[in-house]
Amino acid sequence: MIPTILHISQDEKFIESAKHQFNKLYGKQNQYYILVKNKTDSLRYVKKDVQTHKIEAENLVSLLDNLRLGSILIFHNLPTATYSLVDKAHENYTLIWIFFGMEVYNDHYFYSQNKLFGTYTKKIAPLKNTRTKKVFKNKLRPYYRLIQPNLPLGPQEHKKKIMEKFDYIGLLYREDFDNIRRIVKLKQPEHLHFSYYPIEKIVNTKSPIYQPKDIILIGNSGHPTSNHFDVLKRIDRFKLISKNVVLPISYGNAPYIKNLKKYIEDNITTPPTYLEEFLPLKEYNKWLVRVSIFILYTKRQQGVGNTIALLYHGAKVFLSKHNTFYHYLKRLGVLVFCYETQCNAKELSEGLTPEQILHNRKILYQALNEQHLLQSLAQQLQPLLEDAKAD
Repeated sequence: MIPTILHISQDEKFIESAKHQFNKLYGKQNQYYILVKNKTDSLRYVKKDVQTHKIEAENLVSLLDNLRLGSILIFHNLPTATYSLVDKAHENYTLIWIFFGMEVYNDHYFYSQNKLFGTYTKKIAPLKNTRTKKVFKNKLRPYYRLIQPNLPLGPQEHKKKIMEKFDYIGLLYREDFDNIRRIVKLKQPEHLHFSYYPIEKIVNTKSPIYQPKDIILIGNSGHPTSNHFDVLKRIDRFKLISKNVVLPISYGNAPYIKNLKKYIEDNITTPPTYLEEFLPLKEYNKWLVRVSIFILYTKRQQGVGNTIALLYHGAKVFLSKHNTFYHYLKRLGVLVFCYETQCNAKELSEGLTPEQILHNRKILYQALNEQHLLQSLAQQLQPLLEDAKAD
C-alpha cells in the first residue's frame, strides 16, 4: 500500500503553489482537503480537481479511518478547527505544520505586539494596547493550576500543546524556525525547508535589469508594523521626501492608514504617491522594477515575496536587524542593508550598481529556484515515506 501525503488547509491562494510542488514530487500520493463551513461552499483560490476535496471541520478526524499508519499529514497554517485531528493523529503519523506567521506573531499570548512598533509609530498612531487583562490572566493560568490542579487548559495553553505534537515545522529559512521555537518554547519539531514560492513564481528570472530606477518605496502595506511614521521622520532629515517616494497602502489597517495620511498632509511638504488600489501582479511589477530604494522597517518577517522580487529587480533593500529575514539574506551573502545602522543620507543617495544587482540575482536564484527547493524537499520527505512503506 502506497503511503499517503495528506494536506489540510483553508482556501488560501498559497495552496495552488504547494500543490504544484508536491505533485511534481509525489503525484497522486498527495490528497488535499480544504476546510469549508459547508460542502456546498465554492472555493475562491484553490482549484477543485480529483486530488482536492472540500471537508467540514467535524469530519476531519474521519480521514484517519482508511489512512496507512506512518503516512504524512501536512497542515498548512494551524486553524483551531484542525486541533482535534492533530491530537488524534500525532502518535501514528508524521505531522508537519507549514508555518504562515500569524499563528505566533499575531497571537498576543505568545508575542507582544508592542515589540513590533518603532518609537514614533508608538507615539503618533493610536495602537491598541495588547497587554490586556485577558492576556495577563492567560499567562497566569499555569500558576493558578498549582493551586487548582483541575483547572482546564486555556486556549493558548491548548494551542501550545497542539504545536508540541508536530514533528516538523515547514518554512523557508532556519533563522525564523529558531525564532518560533524560542518564542513558543518548543523542543520537539525539526525544521522542514519549504517555500510556497520558488523564485520563478515571484519574478521573471530572465528579465533584464530595468534602468533608470527612480522610486523610494516605503513598506509593503498599510499595516502599523511597517512603522511608516519612523521611516518618514528619518528620511525627512535627509530631505528625501521631495524625491519620488511611494507608499503601497492597498490593504492594511484602515484607521492607521487614515492617521498616516493626516500626518503626511500636516508635516510633509511634497506628499508621496499612494498605491491605494490592489494591482494585478503584472501591473505591480511595473512599479517594482523602477524601485531604487526599498525600506521595510518591520521587526519580524513580513513581505518576504515582495522583498525577494525587489532584490531581484535591483532595489537597494533596508530591513530591520530584528527581522529574521534580514539575517537569512546576510547568511546567503545577499547585499542587504540594516535599517537601524545603515539607513543614512549616504546610503540612500544611490542605488545598487549593475554588478551588485547581478550578484544578488545569482545568489537568490541559486537558493530559491524551484529545482533546488524541490530537491531539498524530496531529500527531507523521502526517508519518511520509506519508513511508512516499511510499516
